[in-house]
Amino acid sequence: GRVPVGETSSGLIDLVNIGNADFTISRIRSTSDDFTIHTQVSPDSKFLLPANSLRSLPINVTYEPAARGLSSGTMRLEGFWEEGTQTLEILLNGTGIAAEIELYPAGAVDFGIVVLGDSTMRTLVATNSGDTSLQVEANSLTREARVEPEVFSLEPGQSTTLRIFFSPQALGERFGQILLVSNDVRDKAQPIKIKGQGVLKSIDLAQITAVTVTRKGDPLQLRVPWNNTSSGMAPRSTCGSRSPTLCAKPWWAVVSTSSGPSWTRTMTRRAASDRRRCRSTRTPERMCWPRTSTCA
Repeated sequence: GRVPVGETSSGLIDLVNIGNADFTISRIRSTSDDFTIHTQVSPDSKFLLPANSLRSLPINVTYEPAARGLSSGTMRLEGFWEEGTQTLEILLNGTGIAAEIELYPAGAVDFGIVVLGDSTMRTLVATNSGDTSLQVEANSLTREARVEPEVFSLEPGQSTTLRIFFSPQALGERFGQILLVSNDVRDKAQPIKIKGQGVLKSIDLAQITAVTVTRKGDPLQLRVPWNNTSSGMAPRSTCGSRSPTLCAKPWWAVVSTSSGPSWTRTMTRRAASDRRRCRSTRTPERMCWPRTSTCA
């Protein structure tokens, strides 16, 4: 019959001798690993099957399919009677059934560039291409991605749309996986691979209200040398001279704006001459925003 892959089904065969001569069975075996024979016959225990169906031999056959599709094998009986030896064969067959999940499109889900703090969505179509019910539960291995719905079931041939959400929590390339744990016959935990790039939101200098920097120490608040208006932004000459002085690399700066959340940037020393002066005098080095993004 039809048996789910990984499960078992048993059947009983009652073997009788309808001939007119006794037959002694010395060995019974299966030619297929999918079928297991349970009987009282063994090399040390032969079984006499008398003529005219005077006694029967019960044989228990267990079917455990290893894969989907038709399975076939043979139960082979070896024995002898008064005129010599003889081998009898009984055909065995069964069908293995299982659920199989297919995702479209295949491959990694690429979210491209996403601003830190934002979330973007992509969709996949999940289909049960098997021949029994599919049960799925999603398990995300990263806090930056999730899938909806997290739990679903599909009957054979059914499909559903999966919504994949990605929200990067750090700068640069980001990678992760969401495992679809199911009763799939081939892959019990099929991965959905996630990739994307976290970037900072473009910041208008006129909106910056505070800058905090730190390097393995207590955060230091920097004074913003402008008044949050385009007319009040400091020119390059004052950006270098009025900003607090620092001497370390790298520095992480948290930028607070008047129109949104805080962002993190890496601060680096501006010039080799500044570094040499910093080392020789042991005085803090002047620190300013990168030339292309802050100083006018």
